[in-house]
Amino acid sequence: MLYCNIVPRHINLKTIALVASTLMLTSCATPLTREERIGPDDGSDLCRSNVVALDSTGNFFAEDMIKGAATGAATGALTGGLIAALSGRSGHDIAKSALIGAAVGGVAGAIGGYYKSRMEQGRDQAVLVIRNDLTREANELDKADIAVRALIACRVGERDRIRAAYAAKRISRGEAQRRWSQLQEQVRRDNNLMQMVAENIGKRQEEYQYANDQMVAEFDISRLTPAEQREAKKRIDVNNKQIDREYMQEVAKIDRDIAKNRKGSANKKPTAELENRKIAAKKAADTKKEVNRKTGGKPEAVQLASKFSSTQNKAETTVRTAKNYQNEVAVADDGYEKTSLLEHRPSLAYIIKARGEKAAS
Repeated sequence: MLYCNIVPRHINLKTIALVASTLMLTSCATPLTREERIGPDDGSDLCRSNVVALDSTGNFFAEDMIKGAATGAATGALTGGLIAALSGRSGHDIAKSALIGAAVGGVAGAIGGYYKSRMEQGRDQAVLVIRNDLTREANELDKADIAVRALIACRVGERDRIRAAYAAKRISRGEAQRRWSQLQEQVRRDNNLMQMVAENIGKRQEEYQYANDQMVAEFDISRLTPAEQREAKKRIDVNNKQIDREYMQEVAKIDRDIAKNRKGSANKKPTAELENRKIAAKKAADTKKEVNRKTGGKPEAVQLASKFSSTQNKAETTVRTAKNYQNEVAVADDGYEKTSLLEHRPSLAYIIKARGEKAAS
């Protein structure tokens, strides 16, 4: 065969094995088991079911949207290693080149691979599939958000029970310290899981962001004829008015919820979350208008952008809550000795009421 002589004679099995081992290292990382992620179930964790629920949602976000990253890294490692080998470099240089190739290939495969795989089915089918993928993503984000908040509530309840038991002298200082240390370790593990889930959600959102941007480019208004552009501008105006109406309806609903919340509760945290929803609604409206302008009001692109924006808002909310987990639970050293007026507010209100009734009698 004519091309046989291009392979140097000094390449041997050791060289091939070096490239192959580097390839294996870049493409065969073993995922953590559930016990490695959240620890074994020894029966002592009152919030174990909540941790398992969060871990289960995390499994979805840890899934590869495609095998693009692994394939890109493997191809890069093989290419980099072989080029170094064919050029007669040393074993060290071959391994180094393979690793560099893996890094470059991994980056190339990591972002954009999802979009490319969907576009293999054609643009129209890709729009439909990506929209369905985003619906599924949104559903899983809802589950994750519920799991995150449920675990926070469970840990806060556990924290407050330890404090209350110690304050009431139902448990000794030593027992309070033991329970608190155990809680701190559980919260530390929880936080690791929270950060892992948040990171994986973020990576998936990067893929969807890329896909959305590319799909907008597919419907670029500049590709249309002058006559088609005139029609497109009419669609843009109609769509913008609809986007404004939907935005104002959403803001009005949020404002009503804020007013109800302020009247019915002294807790300002839900109000802050509602304000964040208002910011997210404005961001979503601006995104839809931008897509509307760029695509000439093409319904497929605007609908996809709307779906992406909604999913992105859910992702940002869940990630923000997960990343703030340790601050929410707040189990600093010797924290079992700390209580706050707010935590005992119901009992204080009861005492004041009882005293008032006694004085009236």
